[in-house]
Amino acid sequence: MFAVSTAIFGQTPVKKKPTIMCVPDRNWCFERGYKISFKDETRGTTKENPDYRKALDYDTELKEVLAQISQMFNEKGFTLQNLEAELNIVEQKLARTSTAGAYRGKEVASNPYNDLMQQAKADILINVRWKVNTFGPSRSITITLTAIDAYTGDEIAPITGTGQQVTTPELSILLQSAVLSVIEPLQNQMQMYFDDLFENGRKINLNIVAWDEINLEEEECNGKSLYNLITEWMEDNTKNGVHKEDLANETEINYVQTRIDFFIEQRDKLIASDAKKFGSVFEKYLETTCSNFSISTKQSGLGEVTLYIGLKQ
Repeated sequence: MFAVSTAIFGQTPVKKKPTIMCVPDRNWCFERGYKISFKDETRGTTKENPDYRKALDYDTELKEVLAQISQMFNEKGFTLQNLEAELNIVEQKLARTSTAGAYRGKEVASNPYNDLMQQAKADILINVRWKVNTFGPSRSITITLTAIDAYTGDEIAPITGTGQQVTTPELSILLQSAVLSVIEPLQNQMQMYFDDLFENGRKINLNIVAWDEINLEEEECNGKSLYNLITEWMEDNTKNGVHKEDLANETEINYVQTRIDFFIEQRDKLIASDAKKFGSVFEKYLETTCSNFSISTKQSGLGEVTLYIGLKQ
């Protein structure tokens, strides 16, 4: 079972504020050419994501904007992850991995966005977009802050506000006024969303893919079809049995809006759960129950995992 007790060795999960990370808005990045292409190995397609490193290096206002907003949320009691610091760690890890891969004669595939999400482990991203308005000698800032579930990409709350018109040239003062116009309703909506995750489970997506001409509806394991075996496990191991079958055919099953326990027990302590940990538990179950199949998992960010089922060679 994936479920976890609410008290393990005296530990009781305590509600908290979500960990957040402020990032430039996706469309804001694309409009300025801050984008990067990568090969999605899971789906075999080429995609584009914001190039946060390029944005930080070339936009003269971005660092100040993100720092100001992060500081104001920090003052409200939120734990903040710093975008540039997390990018630095990701790049250092990638450099070490690439060196090791080159030594072994292998090219290392990487999805920069997913690598960042897995490193930062923020609960919520705040996408930031701003515009400076000029009225004669006076200026103001219109800001849009959009809270996003870092695990699923679900939009939690987009809020736009405009600060007071002032004559100061200081960007920080203009920003503070604009953020103050939206921060209270935004943090309230984020906390409501996060409290729901805490009570009813995190949301993730889970994919099952069959290889080697395996038919999920006909191939049997433990006296049941693979499809029925998988369905029963999902009903027993998701939080309150909540999951939605978005696609199901002979070779693939996609589950979306799948709720999993917020914490799991590991090495006699409670740790935060994610799609990779959930997928690993499922993988071990299938390996134990269906010994004639080869099972592997591949993670995509914090909130999506794919299990591949093939025949043992």
